[in-house]
Amino acid sequence: MAVNTMSKEQAYAFVKAVTEQATGEKVLTPTDATSYITVGQKALAAGYDPLLGALSQVIERTLFAVRPYTAKFDKLIVSEELFGAITRKINFGDDDPEANQAYSLVEGESIDMYKVGKNKILELCFVGSDMWNGKKTVYGYQLDTAFKDADEGARFFSALILHFANEREQWLENMKRTVVTNFIAGKIQLETDDAEVTHVVHLLTEYNTATGNSYADIPSLRNAGAEAYADFIRFVYARIERLSDYMTERSRLYQRSIVVDGEPFRLNRHTPKDAQRLYLNADLVESIKTSVRAITYHENLLTLPGFETVNFWQAIDKPMSIDYTGNVIDETGKPKATGNIKSDVVAGVLFDKDAISMTIKHNSLKPTPWNVAGEYMNYFAKTDMRFANDFTEKGIVLLLD
Repeated sequence: MAVNTMSKEQAYAFVKAVTEQATGEKVLTPTDATSYITVGQKALAAGYDPLLGALSQVIERTLFAVRPYTAKFDKLIVSEELFGAITRKINFGDDDPEANQAYSLVEGESIDMYKVGKNKILELCFVGSDMWNGKKTVYGYQLDTAFKDADEGARFFSALILHFANEREQWLENMKRTVVTNFIAGKIQLETDDAEVTHVVHLLTEYNTATGNSYADIPSLRNAGAEAYADFIRFVYARIERLSDYMTERSRLYQRSIVVDGEPFRLNRHTPKDAQRLYLNADLVESIKTSVRAITYHENLLTLPGFETVNFWQAIDKPMSIDYTGNVIDETGKPKATGNIKSDVVAGVLFDKDAISMTIKHNSLKPTPWNVAGEYMNYFAKTDMRFANDFTEKGIVLLLD
């Protein structure tokens, strides 16, 4: 387990596994990311830093089937950190107000204006990172018979490098997708571990309570008719808007409670609208567009600065499902593994921009010298990044149950 320690984790096999689910090569598979997602922790635990055979000879025009791809979840990248092994986050706890003694003076007595009020400080540390490599070989004259002229050969190598860049983008995207899924799984775990605070909103349950209905699941709601489903979607839209409003209040709502020296640490946070991120399942977004925006013309929710439509959380064949074991923190601020979190009704997640983040340690594409004996060279893509969750920041998981 490299993350949450000061060592680095070889993540190539994990990146391959999450990519296979994301691309549909494999179906939804139980995924254990406890070695790859770092969480803000109160107590820092230190450790040791530890030939192409598919081309035919051609005589006519060649088309290269590749186009640029850009990784989703782009707003998760927060900084580049080339040096240092630890990111620390200093938090300040609240104090109670005191009585104004100016109006309670007593003859012959003085007021001590030098009484000490010690600051309440909570330091969270983020350590560890994930590494993987990619490699592509560029040949000298071995492929001459595959192309009709030098220009076509040059276009082939240009397309090859573009394909390589697309691979890297998808690897990165799927690790971003994983850090979002880790936060979702962690919040579902906290619904049990930190029950005094709301971490998960069960939208259908709340709708049933508010309307007096008793729908068991979304399919039964859809079977009740188009207007019944549209009414539910309007409720969902309004509920998310209210949650977004509540996030702007300075409070302990929607964040992990921490105990320091046996006492609750009074960590009150607020998340302005421009610091909020909202990821919603694509099917829910389309329902909102047709059931809400079409009749009310409200644009504010889906135009939050951090809004993004998500086609799937973990596996492309099951867009609203997760089957995941990840990292969260306990009440003392120490990392712990979640249970195996399974859900088929993950509609979205609303969170503070500092709750889910990615920092770049190294991300480079470099060539080797030319191998004069074999007439080829290799390009190596080296990636070293930290994917982090801070559960003391505000965040709410939206479930359609």
